[in-house]
Amino acid sequence: PLKEFVGHGKGVLGLAWSHHDSALLLSSAKDHRTVCWDVHTGEPLCELLASGSWAHDVQWCPSQPGVFSAASFDGCVELHAVTGCTGGRVTE
Repeated sequence: PLKEFVGHGKGVLGLAWSHHDSALLLSSAKDHRTVCWDVHTGEPLCELLASGSWAHDVQWCPSQPGVFSAASFDGCVELHAVTGCTGGRVTE
């Protein structure tokens, strides 16, 4: 692989590249976390814990830079902004 992003504790379900910044990659996984990665460093820029079930899909907003959605198996779609989530690792 060209680069490996290590941080999810369980299987990854969704990935999305930013339309506005090619250095940003979103991932969602069975560990109930959505992570925004810095592609250059391989480090998480921010993380979110899902409020309910696993987030199975993540998408960047095509018109609003830094805004993304996370769809979960419990039927919820959450909207977030990169500026509103935690930097680095989530503390529980």
